[in-house]
Amino acid sequence: MKYTKEYLLEAAQKFIAKKVERDPSISAVMLIGSLRGYDHLINHPIDVDLLILQNDPVIIENELVRISDDHHLDVHYDDYTAYENPKLLRADGLRGWAIWNAEILYQQDRFFEFTQSTVRSQFDEPKNIIDRMRYFCSRARGYWLEKNADPQRTNMDEYLTAVADAGNALACIDHEPLSVRSFLSDFLEITNSHEISEINGKILACMSPDLSIDLISNKISLWKELFLEATKYPADMIINPLRLNYFLDSIETQAKGKQPITAFWPFLMTLGKMPIQFSENKKLIEKHKNLINSFGFSSEGMKQKLTALDLLLEDIESIIEQIQTDYSME
Repeated sequence: MKYTKEYLLEAAQKFIAKKVERDPSISAVMLIGSLRGYDHLINHPIDVDLLILQNDPVIIENELVRISDDHHLDVHYDDYTAYENPKLLRADGLRGWAIWNAEILYQQDRFFEFTQSTVRSQFDEPKNIIDRMRYFCSRARGYWLEKNADPQRTNMDEYLTAVADAGNALACIDHEPLSVRSFLSDFLEITNSHEISEINGKILACMSPDLSIDLISNKISLWKELFLEATKYPADMIINPLRLNYFLDSIETQAKGKQPITAFWPFLMTLGKMPIQFSENKKLIEKHKNLINSFGFSSEGMKQKLTALDLLLEDIESIIEQIQTDYSME
């Protein structure tokens, strides 16, 4: 069967109708994420990102709902009150971009039109751009400061999350936060468009000392085995049976594409989030450990990783300072 944007949106609307009927605290539901950019036919695995705003306290932050083996709803829940002051959202690296790009699918009142128009107004002013960049950069720098004193306490997942924050800080110049699947390809496109491609080597150094695509191509079967094993021990919404084809397609497509190196990000990010240590299969635990160690994520290698993150952040902090100087801002 060939899936279309219309079919996936219809599935989303059916889910929303049932959700709203059961939960009157839902004030708005928005379509966010990559599906917004499609016109009609969808010929590869994709998720449908929904942002649901609730008046009641948020109990569950994320939920995955199956549409097919290759498609699912990725539902994000948030507190409605966090969106009540749209002027503040302009400086919010996450919520600001979510509202700016969203399509409304349901609302109880006329909240969305006013909020989105206010957020979009002055969104590109230098002060708001810098605030959004700082939002992510300060998170990454805070992590580095915490872990640098004791590198062996650093784990792969936390580290790559900090690298993602650093990358998103740079992306915030004129782009929404980057997705796991296309993080590196979008990052390289952004740096090239702004003629700051010299920073590319810094983010690549954060990932692996060896960036030969064979490292991934030869291990994709093992990655799949580890992914499926890890789904038995739920710890993160990324490692879920519904997401297997979603990430597998991304890794394999990028590995065979014009920039094979971009496949490293979804491959490593998912490896880092696999709670394989809880498995009863001791051989798989050892294979997972050996695999992440081969990319430099051993306890001994984390000091070099943190140094690489520091160098990346120094460049991004310099870019922020340059923007401030260019616009005569303190």
